[in-house]
This record gives sequence, structure tokens and C-alpha cells, in this order.
Amino acid sequence: MLEITVEGIYESDIGSGQKKYKDFKYTFKTSRLTEKGVGTHVMRRFLPLLIAGDKTKSGTIFSRMKSFLITDIKKVDDTKDCIIDKDIMTFSAWQIQDLACTFDLFKVPLPNSCSITEMRELAVLAYMEKVLQIPMKSTKDKEDVKLLEKQQDGSFKLNLGDEKIYANIPPGFFKTKVSGETKEKKSLSYFLQKAGIAVANGILNVTGNTNETIPKTQPTEKNPFPSENELLNQINN
Repeated sequence: MLEITVEGIYESDIGSGQKKYKDFKYTFKTSRLTEKGVGTHVMRRFLPLLIAGDKTKSGTIFSRMKSFLITDIKKVDDTKDCIIDKDIMTFSAWQIQDLACTFDLFKVPLPNSCSITEMRELAVLAYMEKVLQIPMKSTKDKEDVKLLEKQQDGSFKLNLGDEKIYANIPPGFFKTKVSGETKEKKSLSYFLQKAGIAVANGILNVTGNTNETIPKTQPTEKNPFPSENELLNQINN
């Protein structure tokens, strides 16, 4: 587990265009194993719950995050609150967000965006798809999964029956993948080409000094994680 200390300031709208700014500092644990990328989860998943449950902040509405900084992060052996090996359908709101953080399940809804039952079901589906790698993209894929029941409107509903889905870590799931790229130091042209910017005779194509065209980069898949504005809209609504 990781123990994280974070501090910052959030904004509270008090009406008539007036705002208040409240500072905070929290230390909490997450079942996540790696530090890289944890900051986004801290801001969007954990801080709204921590602030909402802070009795010293009662009566103050959380409107938006003004700033935050992770001041300390360390690995700890304490597994008291660890979600691993536990039934996802029994998870609390905090544990669901911890599951999303641990496995980078961006399809898991953010805090207070839906009922706890719906959130658990969506968390199970996200876990099945990414961690257990059960194909669920097409209608045919979903029809082949016993735990999914097709509804009259064509949608699918999770039906676990007597089955339980535990938050286990498959062997090698977090193993670092080796890209196979050379380990020699890379030149500026390497990074420019990797970014999709052509380089000819030592002169960047963007200067207009060559007749070559800049190769187009491939479109990237839309990140399902809500943007900051979308997050703030969810919180405000």
C-alpha cells in the first residue's frame, strides 16, 4: 500500500459571487502499488471524499479544487484497509475509488456521481474488462459472458447470481513491459520523429526549408477519465 500526505486549497461558492478558500491537509492509504500517475486519482477520487467527510469543514460546500500538492508518499506494509482479495460488490464508496486507483480503472464513476449499487456494478464491469481481460466491447462479446443479461432494450445488465468478484491481482499484471527500444542516449531528432515531426538534413520540416510533409500522428483513443471541468460540473451538480 501507499501512504500519501496531500495538502492544498479548495474553493467554496457562498452565493452572490462570493467565494471562500479553505486549506486542507490529509494523510491516507491506498492499495495502489505504484506512485506514477497517482496524483490524478488523488485529486479526482480521494480528495472530494476526504473533504466531504471532514467534520472540521462542515457547513462549507466544496466547489472546486484551487491547488493541491502531494507532500509525502511512501510504501507501507499495513494491509488493514487493503482492498485486495475482497468482494467488490461489498465495497464502500471509498473502496470503490481505491479499486479504480489501484488498477487505473478510469471507467469507474467519480464520487457522488451515482448510487452505491450502480457504482459497484460499474466497478465490477471495469475490473472484469481491464484486469480479468474479459472481452466486452461488442454485443457478441457481451452475449458470450454468462454474468451479463441482455435486456429488452438491447442493453446488458450485470447478474452475478451466487458468483463473487474479488479484487485479485493477476500474476504479472503490474510487471513493467520492456519496449525493446535501444538503451543508447537518444538525440533531439529521435524525440521529434517520435512526436510525429519529420526531420530532413538536420532541418526541421516546420521551417519550410524542405518539400517533405510532416507525417500525421495517429489519433489517440479518447481518455474515458473525465476532464477537470467535467469533474467540477459533477461536483457542482
